[in-house]
Amino acid sequence: MQRTAMKLAVGLLITLPLVTAYAANNSGGGGREAFYRCRDAKGQTHFGDNMPMECQNLDTEVLSDRGTVLRVIEGAASRAANQQRRAADEAAKKAQQDAAMRDRMLVEAYLSVQEIESLRDQRLGLVEAQIRVDEQNLTALKDREQRLLRQVQRFKPYSDKPNAGPMPDHITEEMVSVVKSGTVTHQRIIDKQAEKQEAQAKFASDIKRFKELKGIK
Repeated sequence: MQRTAMKLAVGLLITLPLVTAYAANNSGGGGREAFYRCRDAKGQTHFGDNMPMECQNLDTEVLSDRGTVLRVIEGAASRAANQQRRAADEAAKKAQQDAAMRDRMLVEAYLSVQEIESLRDQRLGLVEAQIRVDEQNLTALKDREQRLLRQVQRFKPYSDKPNAGPMPDHITEEMVSVVKSGTVTHQRIIDKQAEKQEAQAKFASDIKRFKELKGIK
Protein backbone atom coordinates (compact mmCIF):
# COMPACT_ATOMS: atom_id res chain seq x y z
CA MET A 1 0.00 0.00 0.00
CA GLN A 2 2.79 2.41 0.89
CA ARG A 3 4.46 1.78 -2.50
CA THR A 4 1.16 2.46 -4.34
CA ALA A 5 0.59 5.66 -2.38
CA MET A 6 4.13 6.77 -3.21
CA LYS A 7 3.50 6.27 -6.98
CA LEU A 8 0.25 8.28 -6.80
CA ALA A 9 1.99 11.15 -5.02
CA VAL A 10 4.77 11.28 -7.58
CA GLY A 11 2.20 11.23 -10.43
CA LEU A 12 0.32 14.17 -8.92
CA LEU A 13 3.51 16.18 -8.55
CA ILE A 14 4.24 15.68 -12.27
CA THR A 15 0.77 16.34 -13.68
CA LEU A 16 -0.40 19.15 -11.35
CA PRO A 17 1.63 21.95 -13.01
CA LEU A 18 0.39 20.91 -16.45
CA VAL A 19 -3.24 20.86 -15.31
CA THR A 20 -2.86 24.24 -13.62
CA ALA A 21 -1.33 25.82 -16.76
CA TYR A 22 -4.07 24.41 -18.98
CA ALA A 23 -6.77 25.73 -16.67
CA ALA A 24 -5.22 29.21 -16.62
CA ASN A 25 -5.06 29.36 -20.39
CA ASN A 26 -8.69 28.30 -20.79
CA SER A 27 -10.29 30.10 -17.86
CA GLY A 28 -11.19 33.29 -19.76
CA GLY A 29 -8.36 35.30 -18.17
CA GLY A 30 -5.48 34.25 -20.34
CA GLY A 31 -5.96 36.88 -23.06
CA ARG A 32 -7.05 34.50 -25.80
CA GLU A 33 -8.69 35.92 -28.94
CA ALA A 34 -12.42 36.43 -28.31
CA PHE A 35 -13.98 38.71 -30.93
CA TYR A 36 -13.44 41.21 -33.73
CA ARG A 37 -14.28 44.91 -33.91
CA CYS A 38 -14.22 47.47 -36.71
CA ARG A 39 -15.74 50.82 -37.58
CA ASP A 40 -17.20 51.50 -40.99
CA ALA A 41 -17.16 54.71 -43.05
CA LYS A 42 -20.33 55.93 -41.32
CA GLY A 43 -18.75 55.56 -37.90
CA GLN A 44 -20.79 52.53 -36.93
CA THR A 45 -18.98 49.91 -34.89
CA HIS A 46 -19.39 46.20 -35.68
CA PHE A 47 -18.55 43.27 -33.37
CA GLY A 48 -18.47 39.53 -33.82
CA ASP A 49 -16.98 36.29 -32.56
CA ASN A 50 -15.88 35.83 -36.17
CA MET A 51 -14.92 38.50 -38.68
CA PRO A 52 -18.20 40.38 -39.44
CA MET A 53 -19.09 40.83 -43.08
CA GLU A 54 -19.15 44.59 -42.49
CA CYS A 55 -15.48 44.44 -41.52
CA GLN A 56 -14.29 42.97 -44.79
CA ASN A 57 -11.57 45.24 -46.29
CA LEU A 58 -11.65 47.48 -43.19
CA ASP A 59 -9.08 47.80 -40.42
CA THR A 60 -10.29 45.26 -37.86
CA GLU A 61 -9.13 44.89 -34.27
CA VAL A 62 -8.75 41.42 -32.82
CA LEU A 63 -9.61 41.65 -29.11
CA SER A 64 -8.94 39.33 -26.22
CA ASP A 65 -11.67 38.12 -23.93
CA ARG A 66 -10.65 41.00 -21.63
CA GLY A 67 -11.15 43.59 -24.37
CA THR A 68 -7.42 44.12 -24.99
CA VAL A 69 -6.39 44.74 -28.60
CA LEU A 70 -4.14 41.84 -29.58
CA ARG A 71 -3.54 42.80 -33.20
CA VAL A 72 -5.04 44.72 -36.10
CA ILE A 73 -5.94 43.19 -39.44
CA GLU A 74 -5.22 45.75 -42.13
CA GLY A 75 -8.02 46.77 -44.45
CA ALA A 76 -7.60 47.46 -48.14
CA ALA A 77 -6.98 51.21 -47.70
CA SER A 78 -4.37 50.76 -44.97
CA ARG A 79 -2.70 47.96 -46.87
CA ALA A 80 -2.45 50.12 -50.02
CA ALA A 81 -1.17 53.10 -48.01
CA ASN A 82 1.47 50.95 -46.31
CA GLN A 83 2.55 49.51 -49.64
CA GLN A 84 2.90 53.01 -51.08
CA ARG A 85 4.86 54.14 -48.06
CA ARG A 86 7.19 51.16 -48.29
CA ALA A 87 7.67 51.77 -52.01
CA ALA A 88 8.42 55.44 -51.35
CA ASP A 89 10.88 54.51 -48.59
CA GLU A 90 12.63 52.03 -50.88
CA ALA A 91 12.78 54.59 -53.69
CA ALA A 92 14.23 57.21 -51.34
CA LYS A 93 16.77 54.72 -50.02
CA LYS A 94 17.79 53.75 -53.55
CA ALA A 95 18.08 57.40 -54.57
CA GLN A 96 20.30 58.04 -51.56
CA GLN A 97 22.49 55.05 -52.42
CA ASP A 98 22.72 56.14 -56.07
CA ALA A 99 23.71 59.66 -55.02
CA ALA A 100 26.42 58.28 -52.72
CA MET A 101 27.72 56.09 -55.55
CA ARG A 102 27.80 59.05 -57.97
CA ASP A 103 29.72 61.10 -55.41
CA ARG A 104 32.26 58.31 -54.95
CA MET A 105 32.70 57.86 -58.69
CA LEU A 106 33.06 61.62 -59.16
CA VAL A 107 35.91 62.03 -56.69
CA GLU A 108 37.59 58.86 -57.94
CA ALA A 109 37.37 59.83 -61.63
CA TYR A 110 38.73 63.38 -61.42
CA LEU A 111 41.57 65.09 -59.65
CA SER A 112 40.54 68.66 -60.37
CA VAL A 113 37.81 70.86 -61.79
CA GLN A 114 40.02 71.46 -64.82
CA GLU A 115 39.87 67.75 -65.71
CA ILE A 116 36.07 67.85 -65.71
CA GLU A 117 36.05 71.02 -67.82
CA SER A 118 38.50 69.48 -70.28
CA LEU A 119 36.33 66.39 -70.74
CA ARG A 120 33.27 68.61 -71.04
CA ASP A 121 34.87 70.64 -73.83
CA GLN A 122 35.85 67.46 -75.69
CA ARG A 123 32.34 65.97 -75.47
CA LEU A 124 30.62 69.18 -76.46
CA GLY A 125 33.08 69.67 -79.29
CA LEU A 126 32.22 66.28 -80.76
CA VAL A 127 28.50 66.92 -80.55
CA GLU A 128 28.85 70.37 -82.08
CA ALA A 129 30.92 68.93 -84.94
CA GLN A 130 28.21 66.36 -85.63
CA ILE A 131 25.60 69.10 -85.63
CA ARG A 132 27.61 71.17 -88.13
CA VAL A 133 27.95 68.20 -90.47
CA ASP A 134 24.22 67.50 -90.30
CA GLU A 135 23.42 71.16 -90.87
CA GLN A 136 25.61 71.18 -93.99
CA ASN A 137 23.96 68.00 -95.22
CA LEU A 138 20.53 69.46 -94.56
CA THR A 139 21.40 72.58 -96.55
CA ALA A 140 22.57 70.43 -99.46
CA LEU A 141 19.38 68.36 -99.28
CA LYS A 142 17.23 71.47 -99.32
CA ASP A 143 19.11 72.78 -102.35
CA ARG A 144 18.63 69.46 -104.09
CA GLU A 145 14.94 69.52 -103.21
CA GLN A 146 14.55 72.96 -104.77
CA ARG A 147 16.24 71.83 -107.99
CA LEU A 148 13.95 68.81 -108.14
CA LEU A 149 10.91 71.02 -107.61
CA ARG A 150 11.94 73.12 -110.59
CA GLN A 151 12.25 69.97 -112.67
CA VAL A 152 8.87 68.73 -111.48
CA GLN A 153 7.20 71.87 -112.82
CA ARG A 154 8.05 70.73 -116.35
CA PHE A 155 5.94 67.58 -116.11
CA LYS A 156 2.31 66.73 -115.65
CA PRO A 157 0.28 67.26 -113.58
CA TYR A 158 2.27 70.33 -112.44
CA SER A 159 2.85 71.79 -115.90
CA ASP A 160 -0.04 73.30 -117.89
CA LYS A 161 1.78 73.01 -121.19
CA PRO A 162 -0.06 70.73 -123.62
CA ASN A 163 3.12 68.93 -124.69
CA ALA A 164 4.31 68.26 -121.07
CA GLY A 165 5.13 64.65 -120.47
CA PRO A 166 4.40 62.51 -117.40
CA MET A 167 6.63 62.67 -114.37
CA PRO A 168 9.66 60.33 -114.79
CA ASP A 169 9.86 57.66 -112.14
CA HIS A 170 13.45 58.46 -111.23
CA ILE A 171 12.53 62.07 -110.36
CA THR A 172 9.65 60.91 -108.18
CA GLU A 173 11.89 58.40 -106.41
CA GLU A 174 14.64 60.95 -105.91
CA MET A 175 12.18 63.50 -104.51
CA VAL A 176 10.87 60.98 -102.02
CA SER A 177 14.42 60.04 -101.00
CA VAL A 178 15.50 63.67 -100.59
CA VAL A 179 12.48 64.62 -98.51
CA LYS A 180 12.89 61.55 -96.29
CA SER A 181 16.61 62.19 -95.81
CA GLY A 182 15.90 65.82 -94.97
CA THR A 183 13.37 64.82 -92.32
CA VAL A 184 15.76 62.32 -90.75
CA THR A 185 18.65 64.79 -90.78
CA HIS A 186 16.55 67.55 -89.28
CA GLN A 187 15.41 65.28 -86.44
CA ARG A 188 18.99 64.20 -85.82
CA ILE A 189 20.01 67.84 -85.45
CA ILE A 190 17.23 68.36 -82.90
CA ASP A 191 18.33 65.26 -80.98
CA LYS A 192 21.98 66.36 -81.00
CA GLN A 193 21.05 69.82 -79.76
CA ALA A 194 19.10 68.24 -76.92
CA GLU A 195 22.08 65.97 -76.18
CA LYS A 196 24.33 69.02 -76.06
CA GLN A 197 22.05 70.77 -73.58
CA GLU A 198 21.85 67.66 -71.38
CA ALA A 199 25.64 67.29 -71.45
CA GLN A 200 26.12 70.93 -70.49
CA ALA A 201 23.69 70.56 -67.59
CA LYS A 202 25.32 67.32 -66.41
CA PHE A 203 28.84 68.69 -66.49
CA ALA A 204 27.71 71.85 -64.71
CA SER A 205 26.12 69.68 -62.01
CA ASP A 206 29.22 67.48 -61.75
CA ILE A 207 31.50 70.51 -61.40
CA LYS A 208 29.29 72.02 -58.71
CA ARG A 209 29.10 68.75 -56.77
CA PHE A 210 32.83 68.11 -57.15
CA LYS A 211 33.55 71.52 -55.63
CA GLU A 212 31.20 70.76 -52.73
CA LEU A 213 32.83 67.40 -52.05
CA LYS A 214 36.34 68.87 -52.25
CA GLY A 215 35.46 72.05 -50.39
CA ILE A 216 36.40 74.25 -53.35
CA LYS A 217 34.81 77.69 -53.59
